[in-house]
Amino acid sequence: MAEGPSVGATFICMQEVLHSQLQDILAGLNDEPEKPAISSQLPVGHRWAHIGVAREDGKTKGEYDPILYPSHLFKLLHFENCWLSPTPDKPSKGWDAGSERILTTGVFEHKETKKRLAVFNTHLDNAGSEAREKSVAIILAVIERVCSDWAQDDYRASVNGVKKTLNYILSGDFNSFPTQEAYKAVVASGSMVDIYNAIPAARRYGNEITFTGIQTRHR
Repeated sequence: MAEGPSVGATFICMQEVLHSQLQDILAGLNDEPEKPAISSQLPVGHRWAHIGVAREDGKTKGEYDPILYPSHLFKLLHFENCWLSPTPDKPSKGWDAGSERILTTGVFEHKETKKRLAVFNTHLDNAGSEAREKSVAIILAVIERVCSDWAQDDYRASVNGVKKTLNYILSGDFNSFPTQEAYKAVVASGSMVDIYNAIPAARRYGNEITFTGIQTRHR
């Protein structure tokens, strides 16, 4: 999402972020004097905040999948975190996964318009095919529940017999090509549109493959 040319990104979703890195990123975005700035000076009251926990202990140990948001534009209504495993309420590995994996969830309300939006951010396992597939099932269930619980009254009204729900975004590293289980499961759900396919090819930019051996695009 974008508020306009002067604001840029509205939500920043990241993976593989360590606690010290998260602190540095937030300090840079907020232009704190003791840290090197990585953005232009923000107007008074314009602050970036984050939600998310580290995957190894649910606190600060290990990698985060954080969601960063401008707290001067959005109010955080709800935050939750779950592990992608048979025991989602505590730090744990699932099935054939090589590492603990998590889903970070936030529901936000735009302070001016009062409209709500849910944001989900994850990082699926690189080692386990079964873990990726079953993790997607957990993610889809969380999305359905959160969007139902936090839908606004006017979103619940029936329009042409269809019950509206909360708008949402799912971001993450799926460790899956479009031909593999995780991506195919999301597409098969019919509940999301891949923004890559929704944007005309001429407007896409940047690297398309981000593991070692980056494949670059030429225009």
